[in-house]
Amino acid sequence: MRRHVFHVIFYQDRGWWVAQCLERNLAAAAKDRRELPSTLETVLKVQIEADEEAGVEPFTTLPQAPRRFWQMFQNATHTHFGVFIRARWLVPTCPSKRRPAVGAPGKGVG
Repeated sequence: MRRHVFHVIFYQDRGWWVAQCLERNLAAAAKDRRELPSTLETVLKVQIEADEEAGVEPFTTLPQAPRRFWQMFQNATHTHFGVFIRARWLVPTCPSKRRPAVGAPGKGVG
C-alpha cells in the first residue's frame, strides 16, 4: 500500500470553508467547517477510485496547486479551524480495487 501525504490549507471564501491540497490541485468546500474534513476525504476517495479505474497511479495526473495556495500555507498560523489552517493528510492507497481508508488531518506542519 502506497501512502500519499498532502499538505492542506483550510480557509474561508465567500461564506464557504475550503480545503485546498498543495501537492495536487484538489479542493473541497463545505458551508460548515465541521463538515470539511469528511468532504475532503470524499474528494480524495473519489479521485483514487477514478484513477484506479483509468489504470493510473492515484493522483499522478494532477498538477500541483497554484502558487498562491503555497504562499497562503507558508503564511498561515496553526490554529484549530481558525481562518487559515495548515494540516497534513496521510492518504493510503491500495493497489487493489478495495476502498482505501483516508487518514484524518494531522498536526500542523511547519
